[in-house]
Amino acid sequence: MRKPGAFIKIAPRIVLLFFFAYFFFQVTKFYQKYRLIPDLKVKIQDQLKSSGFRCSLVIKDLDFPGLRFEIDSEKKIPAASLIKLPILAGALKAVEEGKVSLQDEVVIKGADTAGGSGKLKAAMLPLTLTFEKLLEFMISSSDNTATNKVIHILGFEYLNNSFKDFNLNETV
Repeated sequence: MRKPGAFIKIAPRIVLLFFFAYFFFQVTKFYQKYRLIPDLKVKIQDQLKSSGFRCSLVIKDLDFPGLRFEIDSEKKIPAASLIKLPILAGALKAVEEGKVSLQDEVVIKGADTAGGSGKLKAAMLPLTLTFEKLLEFMISSSDNTATNKVIHILGFEYLNNSFKDFNLNETV
């Protein structure tokens, strides 16, 4: 029969054992990823050279933020439709802050239509959508009309301040 309190004496050893096992697992995982990063960078650079495309990118491991590589990350490149992603993030921030609701109704009129990509320019107008559906059009079909309407609703100042909050200091 065990003495009362025997477990209390060995509990710190068990905790320490689990800590070291977890630490070893994390170090092993980090090392495996660390070895892959240079190979990945070379492969991407080779693909870029052979394609003739220019790009600027940063790849960062979210588990180990120190594991990252960059290719021309300081180069400014026009964002084109990629701007819709931080606009979406800004819109979701506005929803979280109560500035707008996903269920708010938005009316798209003929004067709201924009050229370029998207389905709304060909829709029967006026059209009433929820703010959520407007965001869906903005992303799923890269709809410029939806994007412009979201910008109109939130305002340039709000979106630019949101971009700064997201540390997107070169994005306007």
